[in-house]
Amino acid sequence: VITAETAFDESNLSRVGHHNDCFLSSENDMGTYIHQLLGWPLERELEYIGGESRFSPHGGETCTLHDRNKSENAISEMEMLHTDYLNIDWHPDVIQRWIDEGSYHEISRRLGYRFVLRTAELPGEIRPGGLLELQFDIENVGFGELCNPRDVEVTLKNNATGILETAPLQIDPRFWEGGGNEHVQAYLSIPETMTEGTYTIGLWMPDKESPLRNDVRYAIRFANDGVWDAMTGINELFTNLQISKAAAGSIYFGLTEFEQVLDPGSLQRILDSDFDRDGDVDGEDLVTWQCNYGLFSPEGGDADRDGDVDGNDFLIWQYQTGNLPSSELASRAVPELSSWLLISVMTLWLIICRYLLFIKSFKCLIGSAIG
Repeated sequence: VITAETAFDESNLSRVGHHNDCFLSSENDMGTYIHQLLGWPLERELEYIGGESRFSPHGGETCTLHDRNKSENAISEMEMLHTDYLNIDWHPDVIQRWIDEGSYHEISRRLGYRFVLRTAELPGEIRPGGLLELQFDIENVGFGELCNPRDVEVTLKNNATGILETAPLQIDPRFWEGGGNEHVQAYLSIPETMTEGTYTIGLWMPDKESPLRNDVRYAIRFANDGVWDAMTGINELFTNLQISKAAAGSIYFGLTEFEQVLDPGSLQRILDSDFDRDGDVDGEDLVTWQCNYGLFSPEGGDADRDGDVDGNDFLIWQYQTGNLPSSELASRAVPELSSWLLISVMTLWLIICRYLLFIKSFKCLIGSAIG
């Protein structure tokens, strides 16, 4: 018996499907089920075949009119047996029955797999160096399932340049069962070097064979209106994802590729005041803040990401000095201080650090002279 564990192990058993050349055509399908008086009634046969055809092809053709191929029973049995294919030309009387009873359209659309995207959730914006959480729900409204291996790839396309990045997910869509729902949650790394802009994110299921990978005729199209890109074979989820340094959220060390992150908890968060990205918050970062103080669109020092370097960024640096964990204090908005209070706080801290800053500030001066 084929099971989920042995379904795709390339053994001979896993490569055997079921073909019934008198499907739904008599009480025993013209001799297909011959052991009904020996402990194998039709119900047991169907249960056995349905268990195997969950992971292998099932199909055939009808022979003649019979009560078993009336539409309601036919659809029920195709659901049970995960039917993937039928000879559409035989038997013509049965085909005509399905047309007359109004079931032909449903049967023809549900043979094999048929994926419908029910929901998709992701943030509207993400920072370079951040972690994108994507959730989606797929319903397989078909009778059957995928038989051949497929990747499910998340795509990220820059709307301005057309540059496309792809990230395969660690899931096997062959287990998306006919009549079932699949919930997928994935975390994807956005490289810190990713160009800011507007992006389209999608799901791509191309053929596994290299010569066919970019042939849209072999890509899987979801049974939804308005998601299919006929030029690329990608099912588009969202066309207005903003990648921006001003976006909310954390950034992390080591995110150099657009790819799935299987253990987000293992990532090391970069503190907002770690302007030199060396893993701690110290005097080096304060020098960066000092060099950029008062500037708009600075290269560093903008801890609260509001577009300029000011006293609020200094306070966040204070909270995080010594590589303290990023806390709610660091992430929530810091109210503007009065000018005299801000000057007092800054003066006190600068006196404590005066020796360090005296040495470190040469970097700023030298950089300015060279510039």
